[in-house]
Amino acid sequence: MLELSNAKDSGDTDGCDFAQRKVQLFTEQLNESNPLLTEISDAMTREGIARDRIAASCEEEKKEDADNWKLAIEKESLAKTQANEKLMACNLKYQRLMKELRESQNLC
Repeated sequence: MLELSNAKDSGDTDGCDFAQRKVQLFTEQLNESNPLLTEISDAMTREGIARDRIAASCEEEKKEDADNWKLAIEKESLAKTQANEKLMACNLKYQRLMKELRESQNLC
């Protein structure tokens, strides 16, 4: 955003367009990754709750409940892993887009 501000201040329209596109890409990345980060956080929270419930079930000698909570942990761990993979794909996508933008600027 500083680059955009500096380009505007100096009247550099090409620099302004380039910086605006960088800001736009970054904003798009934030908008795309934010739900994925929430998904990861929610899975971690549910996984933690399941771990607490396992401990309580073991103390109360409720093996069946503990087994069910172990399954919940596995499910949330998988959800967390899948969301992390989606987040990595999102990151790689925007790395590629930013690289293409930089390279297009160098060609001009």
